Amino acid sequence: MLGTLFSRAMWLVGSGVAGGNVLLFLLVTLTADPGRPVPIVFIVRGVLFTSGVMLAVALLACASPAKRALRIQPTEALRHL
Repeated sequence: MLGTLFSRAMWLVGSGVAGGNVLLFLLVTLTADPGRPVPIVFIVRGVLFTSGVMLAVALLACASPAKRALRIQPTEALRHL
């Protein structure tokens, strides 16, 4: 059950991170000076670092609501709709 709760959140965050990374690469390549090459190593390190931090923060942000949701019985939750 916990995996189901986290999988949806991670899917949303992961797709957002992937889309942001694509936009970052496009922005860097379009705004780069034609005379100077873009240091790809710095871009890749930055993307990996920020992606990891965002995924970790999202996982931590989902932990408390997920634990609370697991304590509620489904019939009790449906009764309050």
